[in-house]
Amino acid sequence: MPTTSNAAATEQVLQKAGFTKGSNGYFQKGGKTVSLTIISPTAYTDMSQVDAIAAQELRAAGIDATFQGLSVDAWNADVADGDFSVTEHWSNGGISPYNMYNGWLNSTLASGSAAVGDYERLNDPALNADLATLAGATTVSQQATALVPLEQYVAANLPVIPVTTAPEWFEYNSQNYTGWPSQSNPYDTGQPSGTNNGPGSGTDEVVILHLRPA
Repeated sequence: MPTTSNAAATEQVLQKAGFTKGSNGYFQKGGKTVSLTIISPTAYTDMSQVDAIAAQELRAAGIDATFQGLSVDAWNADVADGDFSVTEHWSNGGISPYNMYNGWLNSTLASGSAAVGDYERLNDPALNADLATLAGATTVSQQATALVPLEQYVAANLPVIPVTTAPEWFEYNSQNYTGWPSQSNPYDTGQPSGTNNGPGSGTDEVVILHLRPA
């Protein structure tokens, strides 16, 4: 569901936490301005536009935020070695919420300069133990119980901030063929490269078998 920003509510939260606005119009604490840079690849136009808007809205709320567009290679390198303050990144999909939370929080995925997950470099042994409990859960009831401490941690500490839910990025042209996956009939993902988000894991064969000449 689309949401709108609320600068007034943001200011109330910061003021309650002891931040005050400086002469530059941005919040500060202990003489230090709250500032951050959001990075993403310029070539990923969806991400870069979203992040530029996010920086704009953060500035309106009194946070000195800027957006920096990078090359894909530079962004990959910065994310892998943790050289960033804020970035947008996709999460892992799968048949269980474990895939998503493990990618977000498992500190073993972020060793050295070649992180493949936990890009924020969170290192909490208790969370790793909670993830192991979730991985070993064999029933939906056990999974639901094991999820609770992970959900509570993310909600309270915001190591990651989800901004979209299970999007499917693809385009199709029905001029010659019909039957493509659509919002009304999402039988599979339309991404030719495949993805773990769709019910068929992006199998091109499934899509092809649904197509009919226009």
